[in-house]
Amino acid sequence: MATPTPTSINGASLGGVNVFCELDIADRESIAARCRSRRYKAGELVLTQDDPSQDVFFIISGKVRVQFIDRSGKDTLFRELYAGAMLGELSAIDGSPRSATIRAEEDSWLAFMNPKDFCDALATYPRIAFTTLRWVTELVRELSSRLHSFNALSVKQRVRVDILRMANETGVKDNQAAISSPPRHADIAARVGTHREGVTRELNELQRRGLLERRSGSDGRALIVTDVGKLQQMLEQ
Repeated sequence: MATPTPTSINGASLGGVNVFCELDIADRESIAARCRSRRYKAGELVLTQDDPSQDVFFIISGKVRVQFIDRSGKDTLFRELYAGAMLGELSAIDGSPRSATIRAEEDSWLAFMNPKDFCDALATYPRIAFTTLRWVTELVRELSSRLHSFNALSVKQRVRVDILRMANETGVKDNQAAISSPPRHADIAARVGTHREGVTRELNELQRRGLLERRSGSDGRALIVTDVGKLQQMLEQ
């Protein structure tokens, strides 16, 4: 793990973090007193897989990527986390080495807390404990879904599932969804466990069928899912 450079952190800074947002300002100030923070540049390593450190991190701003790296060096993108998310909580709870590598996807500001203070906070504030439990439950569900996809779905289907997931996260309106700043084909490939060429081939096929459109404008690039219902129907079939 990179050596953190202390940066000012306070209760207001923690107001957007999911596990702390329901606390009043006085309680958040108490939590902030136990935290330090660091700003990471895009591409900078935050944690490495199997690192023995156990601090818990909270994303104040920015975006990070969570990836697994196998013995051959191949990486699988598990998830991308944004402002408000927590990471590293599993090692703080069970004392085991890090299970994934974390890297800043863009310039990011992260607060962090040592494992003892984090566990004390769980015991002191039931709302933090409940939110952490819900967060870990979502993690288990996501891992279960990914395992099912890898075992039961073809590469083509996994790409379609990922596109549909991004569409639903973006928000569907009038059966369409605009995925702003769409991920690189290589990132989708790492997430669904295939190669970039396979993703490109399937996206081109969906575009040929009229289900995807690529658009560019003054506000950047976007991937338009033109018929979310049809894409869902194709998966069900």
